Amino acid sequence: MKKVLIALAMVFGTSGFAEDKMGFINVEKAVDGTTDGKKANDELQKVFKARQDELRKKEDDLKTKRDDLMKKESVLADQVKLRKQMELEKDIAEFQKQGMQYQEEIRKKEFDMKKPILDAIQKIIEDIAKKDSYTMILNAKQGVVWAKNEIDITQRVVDEYEKSKKGKK
Repeated sequence: MKKVLIALAMVFGTSGFAEDKMGFINVEKAVDGTTDGKKANDELQKVFKARQDELRKKEDDLKTKRDDLMKKESVLADQVKLRKQMELEKDIAEFQKQGMQYQEEIRKKEFDMKKPILDAIQKIIEDIAKKDSYTMILNAKQGVVWAKNEIDITQRVVDEYEKSKKGKK
């Protein structure tokens, strides 16, 4: 083990590690911590509270309808029972569709409201990174937020990919 560490130190040298300066940020926490972020969250709560209440009421109605059907199941004629089950399934499917549409509306509205904040935070991250000589800044929740161009191998990977595709033709 000791030999491996010595070999790695010789190969990579210690100066390369000392020069790298990395940082991290929780971007979501940063956005929500701003005054504008808090205002956006409050606005989202107000806008969608009525819709949430409406969906909760529909969910409660569906549960009641399902419970009633289960209680009366033994006394209902087969055709009536089948029709009521189909109606319930249709209502549940519609409720799920409305729930998904609601979630999508929330995501879109949140994105629209927070995008300017995110853009400003991204610029601040870049400014701090350059000013304080960071090699890269990671998002604590996702991955790299900013990195020096010298360590970005994206274009190199694209070029190598394209070269490999030409070789196969």
